[in-house]
Amino acid sequence: MMFSAGWYIGNLLRLGLLGVGSGAVTYNLDELETAGIGALRFGRAAVTVTKIVADYKTSLYSGNINAESEEYSNIKSQTHLRAAKKLLDLCCVNGGAFVKVGQHMGSLEYLLPMEYVNTLKVLHSKAPESPLQEIKEVLEEELKCKPEDLFVEFEPKPLGAASLAQVHRAMLHDGRLVAVKIQHPLVKMHSKVDMKGMELLVQAVSLVFPEFDFTWLVEEMKKNLPRELNFTAEAHNAERVAAQFSHLPWLKCPRFHSHRVVLHTQLLALNVAICDLPTLLAAAGVHPSRQHAVIRLTCAFLRKTGQLQRL
Repeated sequence: MMFSAGWYIGNLLRLGLLGVGSGAVTYNLDELETAGIGALRFGRAAVTVTKIVADYKTSLYSGNINAESEEYSNIKSQTHLRAAKKLLDLCCVNGGAFVKVGQHMGSLEYLLPMEYVNTLKVLHSKAPESPLQEIKEVLEEELKCKPEDLFVEFEPKPLGAASLAQVHRAMLHDGRLVAVKIQHPLVKMHSKVDMKGMELLVQAVSLVFPEFDFTWLVEEMKKNLPRELNFTAEAHNAERVAAQFSHLPWLKCPRFHSHRVVLHTQLLALNVAICDLPTLLAAAGVHPSRQHAVIRLTCAFLRKTGQLQRL
C-alpha cells in the first residue's frame, strides 16, 4: 500500500505538534515560548523525515526493481546518501540535541550504511557555532560579571564547536592563556521538546518500516543528554580523575565555574579531537608503525582493569 508524501507530512505534523504541545503544559510560563520554538523545530524535523520516508518508499519499495540486482544496490546507495544529506542539513539548522544524535549516528559504522556514517561524521569536528554576542551573554549570566572584567582578550572565533558547547581561547588579566567552554544558549530548554519530538518521529517511522527500530537510540539520548548538559557532573568526574592521576604532571584537568561554563587554565597548543587517535599518538611521539599496537595494548589493559566498560 503506497502513501503520498502529503499523507506522511500531515500525520507526522499532527502527531508531533500534539506531543510537543502537550509537553508544554509541564513548563512554567517563562518556558512556553521555548515550547513554541520546539514545535517549529519539530516541524522542520517532521518534514525532513517525511521526505526521507517518501524517498525510500518510492525508490526502494515500489516493487519495480529486482532487489538482488546491481541497479537496486546503486539506487539504494543513492537513496541512503540523499537521506543522510537531508539529516545533516536538519542537524545543522536545529543544532543542539539534533547535532548530538547526528554525531552518534556518524560513529555507528557497525550498524548504519556507510553513506550515513561518512556524511554525518563531519559533525564531530564541524558542529554549528553560536554567535559571539549570545556566548558573551551566557558568560555574563553565569560568571556574574562582564567578560572584559575577567578576560583581557577573548577570541571571537571558537577553537572548536560541539553539539552542546563551544570553546574559545582567552587571556586572563594575569597573562595566563585559557580555554573557555561555554554551553550553547537555550540548548538545555530546546533539548526537552527536541527529544520528545524525536521520540514521536522514530515511533512513526517504525510504523512505516517495522524492520528499522531506532527507539533505543532515542532512549539512550534521553538518559545521557541531561547529564551532558549539566557541567556539574562533568566537574565531579574531572575532580575524581585529577585526584586519581595526580602523580602524572602532564595530565591537566579543567576547572568548572558554573553548570554552563568551564575554564581550562592550561591551554594546550594541540587542538585535536579525542577520537583522532593517530594524530594524538603522533603528537606523543609514537611512530606510525607502532600506533596500532599501542592502541590494542591500551584497550587490553583497560579491559583487564575493568575500566573499558565504564568508558
